[in-house]
Amino acid sequence: MASAWKTSVFSHPSTLSRLEELNHLISEDPESPDYYLQRGELHRRHDRFQKALRDFKKAQVLDPDLVISDYYLARLLLDMDKPKQAWERIRTYVQKVPTDPNGFLVKARIAIARDKLDLSEISYSRVIALMPRPTPDIYIDRARVQMKQGQMGLIKADEGIDEAIKALGPLVSLIELCIEIQMAQKAFISAIDCIDRLPSKIADQPKWLARKGELFVLAKSPEKARTAFEGALMSLKSLPVNRRSTRAMVKQEKKIVNALENLQLD
Repeated sequence: MASAWKTSVFSHPSTLSRLEELNHLISEDPESPDYYLQRGELHRRHDRFQKALRDFKKAQVLDPDLVISDYYLARLLLDMDKPKQAWERIRTYVQKVPTDPNGFLVKARIAIARDKLDLSEISYSRVIALMPRPTPDIYIDRARVQMKQGQMGLIKADEGIDEAIKALGPLVSLIELCIEIQMAQKAFISAIDCIDRLPSKIADQPKWLARKGELFVLAKSPEKARTAFEGALMSLKSLPVNRRSTRAMVKQEKKIVNALENLQLD
C-alpha cells in the first residue's frame, strides 16, 4: 500500500503525513465520523473518488444526522460527473443549512453541470447575499452564467458587474468583463466608459489607452481614436528604456503605430 501512495499524487510529504495521521486517528477512534470526512476530503482532492465515497458514506452511517456530509458528497459527486445525484445532495444540505454561502456556491456549479443556468444564477445571487464581502470571482461567475441567457441576461450581467465594481472597486478583472459585456451588445462607447472607471494611473497606461483607441475605431470616432492612440504612444515612450524594450512593449508599440497609420489611410 505504501508504495502505491508514493507513485501517486499523494507522494507529497505533507499529504502522506496527513493521510497517515488520519489512518491512525481512525484506528484509535473508529466511531468518529469527522475523521472519515477529513480523510474522504483528502481523497477527493487527489481524485481518489471511490475511496472518498466510502469514507463519506461511512461518516453518514456513524452519524445519520451529520448534515455536512451531504455537502461533501455533493462536491464529490460533481467531481465524479454525476450532477443529478450531486443536485439531490446539495438541495438537502442547503435546505438544512440555508445560511451557508458555500452550499449555494456548490449548488450554482452543479446547476451549470445540469445546464440549469437560471438556477445557477439564483444560487450565485444567494452566495453574494450571504457573504459579508463576496470575492470578484463570484460576481464574475454569475455574470458568465447570465451572459449565456440572451439579451436580458446581458443586461443583468451588466447590472451585476456594476454592483461588483461599486462594492469591490474597479478591479481589472471586473473592468475586463465590463468591457466584454458591452462589446457583446456592440455598445462601444459604454465599453470605453468601463475603462474610464479605472484609476488614472492604470487607465493612462499604454495598454488601456490603446484599447480605448480600438473602441473609438469601432464606434466610428476616428479623431477620438487618434487622440487615444497618440496618448498610448506617448505613454509608452515615457517608460524607462528597460521596460520599453521588452518584447511585449515593442509589440505594443508596433501595434499602436499600425493603428495610427490605418487611421491616416482612412
